[in-house]
Order: sequence, then C-alpha cells, then structure tokens
Amino acid sequence: MNWRSTTHLLAVAVVIAGAAFLWHNLPRNSQIYAPFDVTAEAGAPATGRNITATVAGTQITPVVQPPSGRPPQLDAAGVWVVVTATVAAVTEPGLLRTELEVGPDTYTPTDRLPPTATAGGTMQPAIDYHRAWVFDVAPDVLDRVDELRLRLWLGDPRLDSRLVIRIPLAGPQVGFLDRVRLPRPAVSAS
Repeated sequence: MNWRSTTHLLAVAVVIAGAAFLWHNLPRNSQIYAPFDVTAEAGAPATGRNITATVAGTQITPVVQPPSGRPPQLDAAGVWVVVTATVAAVTEPGLLRTELEVGPDTYTPTDRLPPTATAGGTMQPAIDYHRAWVFDVAPDVLDRVDELRLRLWLGDPRLDSRLVIRIPLAGPQVGFLDRVRLPRPAVSAS
C-alpha cells in the first residue's frame, strides 16, 4: 500500500467519523420546533405574537368554592393554587392552553370544577378574558420553591410565542388564604 492510498483511506475515515459525530449530536425535534418563550413578572403585561396576559393575583388555599356555589366547597388533594389573570388573543382566534410549573413539576388546570368556573376555550381577538385557573399542587413541591411559572399559549406552541409569567411566592400578588371563592369568568372589549 502506498502513501496515496493510505492518505485517501485516512481522509475517508475522518469524514465518516465526522459525519457520525454530527449525526449523533443533531438537535431533537423538541428543540427544533420549540416555542419562543416570552417572559414577564406577575402584575406586568406579557405580550407574544398572538397572546397577551397580565396576572392579577395568585391565592394558595386548601379549599376553593366555585362561583355557582355547587359544589359548596372543593378540598384539594394537595393545595389549590388559584391564578387570576386577564388574557387576550391579539390577531387571530386560538384555543387557550395553560400550565403551571412548580419546580421540576408541571401541572394542568384541574378538571374537578364545572367548566364554566375556570378559564379555557377558544379566544377571539379584541376581547379581554378575565379568568382564574385552579391547579392542585403537591404541598411538598410548593414548599421547596421560591416562584411559580404560569405558561400560556394559543393553539400549537411550536414555533410560536408562549408566555412564561414568573410569580414570586413572596411577591405582592400572592396570598395564602383559608378559603378562596372563585371569581366568575368575565369578558370585555380590548
């Protein structure tokens, strides 16, 4: 074997090794199609491409009462975290999605309340929705964190804005109460 063959063989081996390294380090689909997080603090408006929101308050309580009074009260398996906010679609209608991030855990709104008592559904542009989301959170997880993160988006979050609103537990928007009566959902023109 002469030096030219050896050089070609080494060059091919380097190219194959480089291609294998690149292949194993490509980004995953969840990284390629991830949402664009828009961060804000509770009490301040957060605006993405097609969604805007302002968290007005957060209450932490063992008992909630629906606005209708039926059931008269609902006890949590852990503790209830009630987040009250105003949300609006900006340019086009969309289905509102919500999650609460508490430390390493992510919670979706409870389905134990009547659908008319909590936020959700299709949002239309130019209408402000004043709603409350109710999350049943494990108390031991809540005790280990300093802040909560409310995540809001419309429709499919891939390659679109997702609001991430920080709620400091020591902040002025957070209250620790014995009981919370949920506000009635309301709408108003923007």
